[in-house]
Amino acid sequence: MRHERRLNRQVVKEMANSIKNSIKDQRECGKSRSKKAALVELSLQLSGFKQMLHDPAKLHDEMIKQAAAAKHPFVLPKDVEQQDGVVRRTIADLPAVVLNANTVSDKVIIFLCGGAYFLQPTKDHWHFLQRLGAKTNAQIIVPQHALAPAHHFETAYDQLLAMYTAIYQDQSVNNITLMGDSAGGGLAAGFCEWLASRNLPQPRNLILISPWLDLTLRNPLIYKYTDHDATLDVTGLRTVGQLWAGNTSTDDYRLSPINGNVEALRNVLLFVGTKEIMFPDVMKFVKKLRAADVNVQYHIGRELYHEYPVTPIPEANTALNQINRFIVND
Repeated sequence: MRHERRLNRQVVKEMANSIKNSIKDQRECGKSRSKKAALVELSLQLSGFKQMLHDPAKLHDEMIKQAAAAKHPFVLPKDVEQQDGVVRRTIADLPAVVLNANTVSDKVIIFLCGGAYFLQPTKDHWHFLQRLGAKTNAQIIVPQHALAPAHHFETAYDQLLAMYTAIYQDQSVNNITLMGDSAGGGLAAGFCEWLASRNLPQPRNLILISPWLDLTLRNPLIYKYTDHDATLDVTGLRTVGQLWAGNTSTDDYRLSPINGNVEALRNVLLFVGTKEIMFPDVMKFVKKLRAADVNVQYHIGRELYHEYPVTPIPEANTALNQINRFIVND
């Protein structure tokens, strides 16, 4: 009990210091980032999400809650659900939400939502996808693939392969973009490397937002960013990562695409903030892509947090324009 009280006091102290720094950053945001970005980061700190990941009991309870939610269709914000062109479809036995279903564009974006391999998409995800559809005019497909703890990664890979095959049989791969954020970004990257190992066609574009590229998170540089990350906790992510891996080594490239062969990837666009633990591995991945002569572009959000392009801030509007140019002008 005493240990628990000491731990709680430490958590409160860390949160207080983090909030103090955010307020300081907000006052100085004109030097680096928007005021809205500072406020969103503050809300992330106050959400308790990082503390939930760090606390084994809270993480366990949240995983049970999310596993129950995963048995039901995606829950969309009312304004997204009622938007014209938003439909629910089953593609190769995999349920999906499709935005811009009535578009005349031949562009297709398959978006894999992040959430540490166990969480359902958030309102920010759906509103980002709403904006992405409006900007690109592309059809956006959001599959409801298997997640931990009920499933291991192999199930998701098999589901995505069946869906991807069905899509490219009906649509040229030159019109397909595979995109994901955080865990969804890691899954997208690993999936493309896996496609190459099976001599299957690559999507024209791979777009990754703050991707989780190494399930082990053992890059020593990560610890320089842990205190500044408003959302992610290394210990909790490793716990979930092991559940997602099952009996497979977490070094396997399908789980940690930073270890894979990237030579077959075509056009890659990455986004990452400087205040998140994924930053070191994203920069390492960029170097690997360049060494393999892959066409790669990347954008660094200075003083910005994990998945910043998905949140409603001015910097996200800039990222959306960059994504649109990458897809339209590829």
